[in-house]
Amino acid sequence: MKKRMFKKGAKDKQATASKRKAVINKFKQLSNATARFSLPLVVFFLWVYLLVGAVGNMHGFTSDPFKLNRFADWVLVIAWLLSGTLPMMWLLLNRTYHAWLTLVAVFGVTMFASSLWPVSYQPGRVTAATVKTMIQHTTITIDIAVACLVVGLIVTLILTRRSIQKSNWWVFIVILPYTFMSWFIYVTWQGFKTFTTAKNFDPTEVSRTLAAMNGKVNLINSIQFNLIAIAIIALTVFVGGILSDFTREKVQAKDKTLGQKPSAQSKGQD
Repeated sequence: MKKRMFKKGAKDKQATASKRKAVINKFKQLSNATARFSLPLVVFFLWVYLLVGAVGNMHGFTSDPFKLNRFADWVLVIAWLLSGTLPMMWLLLNRTYHAWLTLVAVFGVTMFASSLWPVSYQPGRVTAATVKTMIQHTTITIDIAVACLVVGLIVTLILTRRSIQKSNWWVFIVILPYTFMSWFIYVTWQGFKTFTTAKNFDPTEVSRTLAAMNGKVNLINSIQFNLIAIAIIALTVFVGGILSDFTREKVQAKDKTLGQKPSAQSKGQD
């Protein structure tokens, strides 16, 4: 009787211990799954928060940031240069393309390429002649931006074709930012066309107005600042995506090592 009771008690202890292990394992699985989902998002939003806070604490940018008159102008120009070089290097060196990182990288390079032409012309004096030249320059800027959008969309569709084959929703996701930019450029073009083709439009009067407000001629080509801003936003999202993807890979690697430890222990016990 005592032996039976002892065996029964031992079995009950083993059952209780196995239940505890099952609960602990489920809790670990749940916590690991939560970490895989939440940690990359936390890293991404923390990066955006720190970057926005750093920019917000700077002094205002000048109307001609490429003259580098202030520290904020230096930050803007460096960020603009990185918005094209970093994603391009990632696309050239990385052979395994993550669909959404590829989308952001190609879109950032597209915006950077679109902003190269307007940056190439930075007139110093405000005159009627420079106003006329800037109007022609703005028209070319819009044409180049449209061409870059078409090329960028085609390249993105090619690089994300595997994801598109798995789900047709990727076609919609890929087209969405380019559709938004096409609409934005169209609205900008309509406003610019209305301004320059008005009956009372006079380049001399525009130059006098800009000179009175101590403005620059490149203010006429306002789309260049929009393209630069969108390129920097794409860079911010791209770097945040790289950081979150790196965090996700580290969490998954830790999960694999944790999953291998129990199996190794069980083999040692056998």
